[in-house]
Amino acid sequence: MKNLLVALTLASSFTALPNMALSQDSGFAAELAYTDINDQQGFDIGIGYNIASSGFNFTPMVGGFVYQGENDRYYLDASADRCRDRTNGQFATTSLCDATEVELYGKLEATYEFDQFELGGGYRFSEDVSTPYFTASYRAPSGAGLTANYGDDYVSVGITYKH
Repeated sequence: MKNLLVALTLASSFTALPNMALSQDSGFAAELAYTDINDQQGFDIGIGYNIASSGFNFTPMVGGFVYQGENDRYYLDASADRCRDRTNGQFATTSLCDATEVELYGKLEATYEFDQFELGGGYRFSEDVSTPYFTASYRAPSGAGLTANYGDDYVSVGITYKH
């Protein structure tokens, strides 16, 4: 249900596009960031659309938070460099030790741009954690930039691209 809400929110934000005086800077947005949210570390990989007008930016995004999940049954035995089953101690196929998980997220971000810097705030929502955050970016003329986000139980540092 929450994923449906995320999709509807993002879709409704695009309906405002024809009514805004958009600058040439409006367009595709992407992010790749190291993220610590709710004491879980991983990477945010997202895409969106940057709506720019008179220095203001509104960027709805969707993506996936990729992290190492919990695996209570299997573990990597460092001494043997192989996967083991905790229930019987036997070796297991390596793929059983991989507990990589992906959690979908959505973000709505509003910033103000001056020179090559952007400051603002946003709201990140997912099935498990939703939080407001502060954001700061340094952007090169090419559109690539370094971004930091900080909120309650949420810290993210990475590279972004807006074109």
